[in-house]
Amino acid sequence: MPLSKTDFQYDIRLHTKPISQSRIIAALKRGDSDIDLYWMGTSPEFEESLRPIRIPLYQGLLGYRIFIIHRNHQKRFDSVNSVEDLRLMRGIQGVGWSDIETLETAEFKQLTSQYESIFGMVNSGKRVDYFSRGIHEAFGEISTYQKAFPNLAIEKNILLVYPFAMFFFTQKKHEELAQAIEQGLYIAHDDGSFHRHFQEDSSTKPALEKANIKARRLIKIDNPNLTPETMGIDLRYWHKLTR
Repeated sequence: MPLSKTDFQYDIRLHTKPISQSRIIAALKRGDSDIDLYWMGTSPEFEESLRPIRIPLYQGLLGYRIFIIHRNHQKRFDSVNSVEDLRLMRGIQGVGWSDIETLETAEFKQLTSQYESIFGMVNSGKRVDYFSRGIHEAFGEISTYQKAFPNLAIEKNILLVYPFAMFFFTQKKHEELAQAIEQGLYIAHDDGSFHRHFQEDSSTKPALEKANIKARRLIKIDNPNLTPETMGIDLRYWHKLTR
């Protein structure tokens, strides 16, 4: 069938077996797997070794971070007001995630683990203090995992901000596919359908309503790991929060 905004013909099949992001990236780099398309936070290394489609899928909200914490540890965060305070905490990220380097460059202590294991680690309240998530990710994850891990909670006061974007990536040899998706996203922005979908999406709409962004303490850090091409993306493709 054709893509809705272009005439490119495709046959979409979801990869159903559990597979880590690091293994997906390796498969895309090799160019000999059945994985043709993936979406993830960008990095210079990913943009060099893969074919990036440089249109922020969440309009940069991936860099607006709130924390998943143990529900009894909110008081620990009530006194966090600065980068220096946050450096005393220990966070966790998934293996191979591109924002690990950004957080570690800011001298934030970070452990890494497989995604499915992280929620249990936070729930235990022992080895890590927080799991940093984009505001569009955290609430859905709490809803999904809280039954199994009842100690999980959204931290109430802090908003960690750094420039960051999620892109589609393809194998380098799939230039025709990449151009078709790129063209479709440009058209969707121009005709307003991307914005309408973003505003009504089940992950972004409730998150923006629940996050109480204006009441949160803003902690900003730099992201030295964005390419000039990504930093040069037109402002109209970024959410107003990220400008």
